[in-house]
Amino acid sequence: MRALFLLSVSTLLAGCNWIGNVTGLNSEANQAIGAGCRQTGRSLEECYIRHPDADRAQIFAGWKQMNEYMSKHELPTMNPPADPAPPKPEVKKAEAKPTVMQPKQRDPEVEQLMRAIEDGNAKPQSAAKAMEKMLIEGNVPVSPDNASSVTLR
Repeated sequence: MRALFLLSVSTLLAGCNWIGNVTGLNSEANQAIGAGCRQTGRSLEECYIRHPDADRAQIFAGWKQMNEYMSKHELPTMNPPADPAPPKPEVKKAEAKPTVMQPKQRDPEVEQLMRAIEDGNAKPQSAAKAMEKMLIEGNVPVSPDNASSVTLR
């Protein structure tokens, strides 16, 4: 039972970053982060932002060591690697919605046919007669597409 407890505790603590910082096991890694930031010309503030879990003192120590080394050997600053591209936004699939026609967009022939069907005994007029009647009454459906071509007297 005791062995099981120790095994579970050690497994949980193995992934903990805090232990590495307390014991000093991560100091070389944090110094390497600082040195890499200096070599690529990144500021300390940017390096701190990019690595919030790392110890700032160790990052500064690595940055300072690399700065002295680069000054002593007259090494140029390298270009930093490009930031990874941001993820593309997901395209939402279009939802099927029924098309609702506005009164101005309705076809006069269809309107006439629907009235005839609803009445049940009325005979539908020809489309030309229905359009002629609409023109005489002045009830011409005008859309933005054909607004310039329709003139009323």
